Amino acid sequence: MRHLPRRARTCPQQLRILASKTMSTLKFPAEEKAKVDKFVTQSPNSMYLFDAPHRGAKIAELCRSSGPPGSNRKNDCISVAIESRHLFEYMQKLGFFCQLPFDPSRTEIECRRIELVTGMPLDPNPTP
Repeated sequence: MRHLPRRARTCPQQLRILASKTMSTLKFPAEEKAKVDKFVTQSPNSMYLFDAPHRGAKIAELCRSSGPPGSNRKNDCISVAIESRHLFEYMQKLGFFCQLPFDPSRTEIECRRIELVTGMPLDPNPTP
């Protein structure tokens, strides 16, 4: 908590405001966001994988796996000018559950669309 202003250390409300500002500040250019939206909209129920060449890289590759598991799946891919951690956060906002694969030798992140459960919206701030 050293990096927060002194007043934020003592006032929980200011701490929440600062946290919400940092969480909502997504360093994701609008044209890259539109590219991801268009790509995901083409096949929203597919499994998506993304990876970056190294940690902190400003570019990630987002791929869509088509076909049933165990078959020769086709991968359609796009490059996105965004750090993979921001892409991870954005995919979650689009309604995907993202995780590392079970195989520890693989580094890509798998994202699968999650279904809405009645009465439990994905939006953390539902309108009454």
